[in-house]
Amino acid sequence: MRRYQTLVAIMLVVIMAPTSIYALQNDLFKITENAPEATALAYLREAPTFRFDGVPGSVRVVDSWQAQTFAYPSFWEVTVEFDCAHAGYGDRTGEAVAEVITHHSIVIHVTEGRISMAVIDGVWDELSQRFIQK
Repeated sequence: MRRYQTLVAIMLVVIMAPTSIYALQNDLFKITENAPEATALAYLREAPTFRFDGVPGSVRVVDSWQAQTFAYPSFWEVTVEFDCAHAGYGDRTGEAVAEVITHHSIVIHVTEGRISMAVIDGVWDELSQRFIQK
């Protein structure tokens, strides 16, 4: 009887340990997988262009992928579409702005939990608040 109990205990340990590790890894992966999108969305909501006149209900993540680079660290690229109530970019306080719903697309790079690039419509650098020179 004692041998039977020992055998059952060993089998439970052998089964439980890998199962627990697998479950833990899956939960951590889900958190890590969504973290770049959450970071990008948090940045967008506080960025000058969106904060000036962004339409909150229009924000939509359209693409998210992890770039595999040769040099450490790699980054996530998150593309978000949103609307603004006026034309233009950045904080336009005091400027004459056209009242027209303007659709934008921003590409945001998230590197180690930080924003390393944010470009709206391929022409406006949201981090430095200036047009991109071509």
